[in-house]
Amino acid sequence: MTPDQLRRARDVARGPAGFHLPPDISFKKTPLGEGWSYVFRHRTLGELGRLVLQGTDGGQTFVRCEVVGDPADPMTAKRLAILEPVTQEMCERFRTGLSTATGRPAQLDVVPPSPPRSGGSWVESRLVQCEHCDVMVADLIYADDDSQPGYLEDYARKGYEQYSRINLPTWIIGPQRRSPSLSPFDRPADVLPVWPTRGPVERLTPNQFNVRLDLLTKGHCPGGSAARGERRTTGVAAGTPSPTAAVATRLLPCARCGTNVAMLIFADDATDSGRFEDCARKMKLVYTGLNVPTWIIGPPISGPWRLVDRPSDVMRVWPERGEPERLSPAQLEAVTHALCPKHCR
Repeated sequence: MTPDQLRRARDVARGPAGFHLPPDISFKKTPLGEGWSYVFRHRTLGELGRLVLQGTDGGQTFVRCEVVGDPADPMTAKRLAILEPVTQEMCERFRTGLSTATGRPAQLDVVPPSPPRSGGSWVESRLVQCEHCDVMVADLIYADDDSQPGYLEDYARKGYEQYSRINLPTWIIGPQRRSPSLSPFDRPADVLPVWPTRGPVERLTPNQFNVRLDLLTKGHCPGGSAARGERRTTGVAAGTPSPTAAVATRLLPCARCGTNVAMLIFADDATDSGRFEDCARKMKLVYTGLNVPTWIIGPPISGPWRLVDRPSDVMRVWPERGEPERLSPAQLEAVTHALCPKHCR
């Protein structure tokens, strides 16, 4: 089928009154090779998936419905239940449109719903440690991009593999609400609890969220600092004061299938081999649980470089151990992104 026939089919399929989506759903159409991709979003659930239409050499049209998310994530089934009726109705409209555009009965090769092969991006989080014994007690995932409705669910979906494997209480934390009249500790952010149980979105200030983290620490080590009433400084958003006992991490999903292919652990105090080993020991349960190639990143090295080019000492710790080497951000990015084509051949 030619691109012109696909365009005519699309116009007919919409009908004179247009295609009416449920009120909480929207879609964006983008070209995809010789066809089109329709990406659907939900107001509260974020991205649902997409409908892909592509012509074949035999004159047929290949139609594929793709739902986003890990098959093991219960939210994936919920997204599919909302997406599938919409895409089925669209397929019927396309069938009618294609028949009108070509003058013969349309042949749609519709395949069952499947996970999409879409690009990945870094997912940033902080693993909060018990200050008394160094064991991790919470995972905070930062949702920096709030430009789309349902963005918290987008980050919950991207981070599912991480928090379900390391099995720590986990929250998705949005950007702080901007208010010049409030201090950083009084600016609230939207917070979504996702593990081990899900809860509704709440708008909390850093001080309010501190109370929940303190309860975790106190429950983990009754003899620790939280039980003695000592106050920690903890922020709920990327731009706020950070936990004094927290480790920043980034997970890189595969650019094709979305599965995590690399983990970076940022150790600001890793200035010698001994401190790298300390960080590796504290984080071992995390990176062995995720079982993805992992590097520990030391602080940027001072020198005559631009800020974005300042190198850091980097040590690979999983699955093979390596010696620390000095890499610039661009060099490290090249190393980690090279894993994607190896992962999806």
